[in-house]
Amino acid sequence: MRNELNRKIAFLFFIAFWGFPNIVFSADYNPLAVVVKKLQFRAEAGESDAQFTLGKLYYYGFGIEHNFTKAIKWFRASANHGHASAQFLLGEAHEKGNGLDRDYTQSAKYYKRAALGGHSLAIYRLSNLYAHGLGVRKNIIKAYAWNKLITPCSWEMAKSLNIELEKIMDQEQFNQAKILSIELKKKIREQSQGTYFKSFLK
Repeated sequence: MRNELNRKIAFLFFIAFWGFPNIVFSADYNPLAVVVKKLQFRAEAGESDAQFTLGKLYYYGFGIEHNFTKAIKWFRASANHGHASAQFLLGEAHEKGNGLDRDYTQSAKYYKRAALGGHSLAIYRLSNLYAHGLGVRKNIIKAYAWNKLITPCSWEMAKSLNIELEKIMDQEQFNQAKILSIELKKKIREQSQGTYFKSFLK
């Protein structure tokens, strides 16, 4: 039942973003398979959005087989084109051990790339790694500076991390974090299209 629901969700998703395939229906016709085939063609042609979307389907098992190996392959291809969401999911795969060895250092590397591309969840995950010294040297100033960029969106997890950090920071550390946060915001503006984060970078 769940697989069937995933197939329907994935099919509707593709129709919305990739257009309805121009075909004639038959009794054994699988519309999702046709759309995935078109997506595969675009991914192999080097379209980063198609590579990311195909990888995401394999990563979560939406409508097609759940396959971390194939997901990682397409995420890497998309990430090499600078796709922030693909970079984020590579970071997550390393952090959680989804199809890759658990490696916080690699996770932090990909989260930072995605964060500089304006990916808000990557920004939070990176700040959390800095706060707890996972994959990077523990640095509460960097953790707070990154996390302050996303607290306007009212995420409870970001607010909780802020509170955790504020309990152990002194005024000098707050001042340094504030300056660093401004610098990071500028870097994100320069390096990203602002697709994910532009509403917080005014």
